[in-house]
Amino acid sequence: AHVESPIGPLDVVSLHLDFKRAAERRAQLADVSAALERRQDPARSLIVAGDFNTSHDARCGTLTGFVKRHGLFVPEGSFRTFPSRRPRAHLDHVLI
Repeated sequence: AHVESPIGPLDVVSLHLDFKRAAERRAQLADVSAALERRQDPARSLIVAGDFNTSHDARCGTLTGFVKRHGLFVPEGSFRTFPSRRPRAHLDHVLI
């Protein structure tokens, strides 16, 4: 989505990646990456948020590669979000 904000225009992406298969998450992020590379104004600020179903520091590096590829920033202070009753894993992210 293209959003006008007090700090200027933003591109905002909300997603929910596959919860079982890392290969499917990688394929989904590849699709998102392809769409991001077609943005009308790549210099516009970007926010990508949602349930990635993987931690930023996961061994597979799925999210790390995505963050680097698009010049995103992972805010400090991770919080656990899964399972909701007694969270032990940080699977939801807001990347800026």
